[in-house]
Amino acid sequence: MVVQAAGPTLTLDRQAHLLAKSITLSASGSSAKLGPGALIQGATVDLKTGSGEGPSVALGSLPPGTKPFQVRLVDEDGTPLANKPYHLFFGDVRLEGKTDGEGGLAQAVPESLEKCEILVWPDAYPDGIRHHFHVHLTEFPEYNTLDGIRLRLHGLGYDVGVGDLNLKEIMRAAVRRFQSDHAKTYKLTVNGELDDPTVNAIKAVFGH
Repeated sequence: MVVQAAGPTLTLDRQAHLLAKSITLSASGSSAKLGPGALIQGATVDLKTGSGEGPSVALGSLPPGTKPFQVRLVDEDGTPLANKPYHLFFGDVRLEGKTDGEGGLAQAVPESLEKCEILVWPDAYPDGIRHHFHVHLTEFPEYNTLDGIRLRLHGLGYDVGVGDLNLKEIMRAAVRRFQSDHAKTYKLTVNGELDDPTVNAIKAVFGH
C-alpha cells in the first residue's frame, strides 16, 4: 500500500518506508528528528550498527555470495536519468545511492536474486515525482540475436510487444523509432531493418 500526499510518501509492504524532507518521531520522554542531519533526544540513547545499507559498490571486488547488478536507467523519452537519487529494493533490503553521469546504477546483490525494484527521483527528492522500475534478473541473450535485440529495445523504453503476438510488425515499428531517435549519432538508415549498424547501435546505447 502506498499513501502519498503533496510531499511525504508512506509505503507499507513487508517493511515500511516513509519519505519526506524531514521526519519527526515522538514518544514519552524521547524524540528523533531526521532531516539534513539527525537529532535524537532522550534520557538514554543506544545506537546499534548492523549490516545496514551502503552506497554503490565497486564491482571489481564483490563480497562473497553476491553478483554484479548493473543497469542504465532512462526516462520515457530515452534520456538517461543521470546523477539522480535512487532506492533499490529486494527482499527486506533497501540500498540507496545516485546514478552515474550516464544514468548507470551498479550494486552487488545476492547471487540468488531474481527480481528487484528501483525508485528514481528525476527532480526533487524525496517529494518529487518518481520513476518506478520492476527488474527481472535473467541472463541477457547475445546482442545480435532477436531475443537480445528485443530485450535491449524494451529496456530502452521501446514497445516491442508481449509474447509472439504481431511480433514482426511491432518489432519493425520499434526498430524504426530507435533508428529515427539515433540516426544522426550512429548514421542509421530509418527503414525498420535490423542491419549491422542498427544492431551495433542498440548494443552501444543499451550498454552491452
